[in-house]
Amino acid sequence: MRNYELLPVALENAPKGDQFAPADEHAGVWSYLSKDPCANVRIVGDEELSDVAKLFHVEHPWGALYGKAGQCMNLRLNKESKVVPATFAGIGKKGPGTISFLLQNAGPRSAELLKLRQGDSLEVNAPIGQPTELDGVNSAVLLGGGYGCATSVCQAEALRALNPDAHITIIIGARTYEFVYLENDARKIADEVMIYTDEGDYGTKGRVTDGLTKILDAGTKVDRIFQTGPVAMMRAVQDLAINKYNIPVDTSVNPPFECGGGYICDSCVIRARFYDPEEKTYGDWRTAFACQEGPSILGEVDFSYEVKLVTEPDGFRQVDAANLEHRQLYPTKETQV
Repeated sequence: MRNYELLPVALENAPKGDQFAPADEHAGVWSYLSKDPCANVRIVGDEELSDVAKLFHVEHPWGALYGKAGQCMNLRLNKESKVVPATFAGIGKKGPGTISFLLQNAGPRSAELLKLRQGDSLEVNAPIGQPTELDGVNSAVLLGGGYGCATSVCQAEALRALNPDAHITIIIGARTYEFVYLENDARKIADEVMIYTDEGDYGTKGRVTDGLTKILDAGTKVDRIFQTGPVAMMRAVQDLAINKYNIPVDTSVNPPFECGGGYICDSCVIRARFYDPEEKTYGDWRTAFACQEGPSILGEVDFSYEVKLVTEPDGFRQVDAANLEHRQLYPTKETQV
């Protein structure tokens, strides 16, 4: 969770050297001095994964220094543009001070960003939210649906770095072969990779839940399940893991959000009950800001609540009501009067 009071300390300990040179005077950590969380950064690499998706690598020393697997970022073309959320797909892949993200065309905002090429610049606010909790995980299954596999691969890389002996299985799901992303990256880091496509033109025909069921029915010990993807997929995985097999699930929720700072745009309120890995118990249901306590949620998510916020015409009024409830339960200095 970002704390601007810690900025002087962060800046003092920020990396030095030419390899961390920002794209211009407003880039990197220096953008925070003006309280504009978006840094203007240079694209140092772009990989076309399909007709509608690309993997971007950008210079962002602040994000590379403080970012971790499971966290997210806000992207925008310029100060006049609306933001597009994305999660970390890697840190340091293109050298020190770089971060990576996968972007798929989901509308006008992302379509504009996908036109960018190596050498171009954009504005990035990173990192946002909390990293994925990986301590104590010796065996994990990570499920990535569509472009959500970028988050899964990044989490797997972090788990491997933390626990080299961990057994890691990655299950990738997609509509067709065209949307199977980062398979080679997954195979480099995982002990086993399973691929499921809806049409069966690549891998196995079926859903990621088929692969998960196969693993768990075989009696394989799994400490935790991690998932990122479409809401329908994550709802099915969560129900299967928690209600049938009693295995905790870490869900990367990605509702649309504008500010990335909490208590401002109110667009990323979710409802969840968080899991305590030490006590092995779930807390009470409550509302939370995905950009502050997420996007990586260890626990159970109320997906009907999230879908309602996103899809219903009066969604903003519902968000405001939920946000008010959240502020009353968890007041901050700004809300205490």
